[in-house]
Amino acid sequence: MKQSGFFGLILLLLVGCASQSLSVDQRIELYRNYVAQQEYKPITQIIGFKLHSWSYLSEEFILLSTSSVKPYLIEFRSRCRDLRFQQNIIVENSGSLLTSKFDSIRLPDGIVPNCYIKNIYPLTREQADELRELARKKPQ
Repeated sequence: MKQSGFFGLILLLLVGCASQSLSVDQRIELYRNYVAQQEYKPITQIIGFKLHSWSYLSEEFILLSTSSVKPYLIEFRSRCRDLRFQQNIIVENSGSLLTSKFDSIRLPDGIVPNCYIKNIYPLTREQADELRELARKKPQ
């Protein structure tokens, strides 16, 4: 009897924790709204692009950095599925330019189609940190 009560409590805690996270659609909407509120202005290309690091935000938004101090918010044309489970990405670009509308991100396994870049937003390091924390701070 005690064991079933214990497992019931664990199950209740797990369900409670799971329900506190944002859905895929909620995460996308959260970042879209934030970009609009902050009035971020997109640029068409990054000159001298060399990937330093990246962070997953949602299926339509990631952060790319060209150095430890130069982050960019990347918005995809459509959802980039399975991106959240990847450790590495491959940037498909021309030379040392990263261009919106033409260039893309792809996953190393090649199963998912390329994720084409819709917009590139230059950010400060503080803005990038704020975007990373946004979904964690979002009240439920």
